[in-house]
Amino acid sequence: MKKIQTILLGAALIVNAASAITFSGFASQSLFAADGTTALTNGSSTYLIADGGDGFDFDATVAGLTFADGSLIGATNDYVFAYNAAQNFGPSISVASGNTNFSINDAGASAGYSFALLYFNGTSGASVTTIGGEQFGFLTSGDWTIPANDSGTFNFGSEFSTVTGSANLTVAVPVPEPSTFAALAGLCALGAVMVRRRRA
Repeated sequence: MKKIQTILLGAALIVNAASAITFSGFASQSLFAADGTTALTNGSSTYLIADGGDGFDFDATVAGLTFADGSLIGATNDYVFAYNAAQNFGPSISVASGNTNFSINDAGASAGYSFALLYFNGTSGASVTTIGGEQFGFLTSGDWTIPANDSGTFNFGSEFSTVTGSANLTVAVPVPEPSTFAALAGLCALGAVMVRRRRA
């Protein structure tokens, strides 16, 4: 009896390990820099992000926000479920590969959630923290939803649309609060007083 239970448990583990969604093909076959004509830099970071079921809550225009493969984004329920580096084929075309494997049991990647492609021109790596002035792009399509079948292969170009766009969005450069300016002015005034006293 114990041997049968062990065999059944092993079989169950194999089934669970095999359960995964596979995306194949190319999420985009034309990604450009901000000017809309220059190809995205080869190796630029691209992420597939699930919306947590309630729309996309993160704001990539805010400096200091981190996007990391397999992680939630900030305090939102948006989830990075795949990372790929953009691949350039020729001088005028950039391709962000959609090849990835994940499970709908992953935190934040449930069936029916919408997903989007987020990419950063000239930034490479499976994790990026936004900085002021950095350029990025955000693309999605109405048919970009995570499937219910946790063991199927789904192709960009057939099951999912292939999208095209430019990294024409910019992370805001933080502007100091008026109180910060006031504090700096006070510090300068204090410094001037100290210099005067030393001279006297």
